[in-house]
Amino acid sequence: MTLDELVKVQECEHLSMKNRRGWEALDLLCSSQRIMDDLDRSQHQPTNQVSIIGRPWVDISPWQELRGFIKDRQLTALSQYYTAQHFHELWDRKQLIGDMAQEFVEASLGPCMPMEDAVVDLMYDPQSDQLLAIELNPFGRCSGSALFSWAEDREILNLSLIHISEPTRLLSISYAVFCLKKKKKKQKNLKNGIMSKNETLKK
Repeated sequence: MTLDELVKVQECEHLSMKNRRGWEALDLLCSSQRIMDDLDRSQHQPTNQVSIIGRPWVDISPWQELRGFIKDRQLTALSQYYTAQHFHELWDRKQLIGDMAQEFVEASLGPCMPMEDAVVDLMYDPQSDQLLAIELNPFGRCSGSALFSWAEDREILNLSLIHISEPTRLLSISYAVFCLKKKKKKQKNLKNGIMSKNETLKK
């Protein structure tokens, strides 16, 4: 499978979740084991409120989706969500999106989060030049680490390191990972330690 074909598969997977009727959305929710598990846990934790919120569908290209890691309400790392290919659209905007993500978490998302730590899925909208939050996930191994590793990059994700010298993932393909510095006062300190391997995906 070529990289272009892989992107098309990801786009089709995304569109498979698009619903036009209420019963379609309900059927999709009930078919998700993850959602059913969350609802089951909520029954045993009455202090946790569960809300189901509907919102308009937004088409997202694979390169637009990002995964961020938030520790103590600060963004510690940022990665492309889909990890099997290089996206030149993302690579060309890496500095812009990195700065924007830090500002978004610090000013908008972080203060209103119901928890101190989280893994957040973000969407970059090139039309409005804005970031939107898709969902919050638990901070830890139960959430995917994208191009990071919960085992090997634990210190980075927990904000005690500010640099990655070499990629630790065994992917033989181009990719980009954003590694962020802890802010000092109000200065933006986005680490320019962006990792790249200019190789092609092995069949």
